[in-house]
Amino acid sequence: MAQAYTNLSKFKAVARTTGFAKQNKYEVEILPPAGIGVTALNKQYYNAILNCELASFPSLNILTRQLFAQGPAYQRPTGIDFSGEGIPLTFILDQSMGLKAFFDAWLFKVVNPYSAEVSYRDQYTSTVRIKQLNELEQSVYEITLYEAFPRSISLLDLSASSQNSFHKLTVNFTFRKWLPTHELFQTFDLSPGSDISGNRILTTDPYKKPRSGTTVSDKGQPNFITEAAESALNAVKDKFKSLQPGQL
Repeated sequence: MAQAYTNLSKFKAVARTTGFAKQNKYEVEILPPAGIGVTALNKQYYNAILNCELASFPSLNILTRQLFAQGPAYQRPTGIDFSGEGIPLTFILDQSMGLKAFFDAWLFKVVNPYSAEVSYRDQYTSTVRIKQLNELEQSVYEITLYEAFPRSISLLDLSASSQNSFHKLTVNFTFRKWLPTHELFQTFDLSPGSDISGNRILTTDPYKKPRSGTTVSDKGQPNFITEAAESALNAVKDKFKSLQPGQL
């Protein structure tokens, strides 16, 4: 009987040695756009880092359409959706309201409030970095939103009965795409014909003739993992099974 790759003891060992990523360990960097210029408002960049109370990593979706060929229908990738409609970032405002003024100016740079003219894209877009931190406040995972700009800002309620409350401003950022920018991602080879580790994978479409270098099953269909990749995968599994609690 095959032994399971995981068990409770190994799970506890991972919890003790590496721990788990916590939602309250993060950092957000918002670079001011070129169009605002070097002004006092740019100093609010530091307040944006300190006062960001709520953020999120954007989703990622592969767009597909159903195709029919010999045999069952299958989903064929047609593109990628970076969820660029936007993500909300929530900031706590200090008494100067400088951060509110910063985002006001940014939105007015996108569309002039007097002439209703839209600025050139390079004048109002910028980059936003969202980082996951570990217990030592070190960045372990990071993504960058490219060509980002604030699309909307929330209203701020005023109330005479709210004596101990403070303003929280939600800014919805839209962007063109996002990419991981942490060190691990830099080692990935995303060129066609390579896996994420840079190994050449000569797999083929199951409805096409196998190319030279692919392995073929006894029924004549090409396997989706080459012999080299399968050997590497088995080696990792064997090493993981041999680990004892405390060795991770």
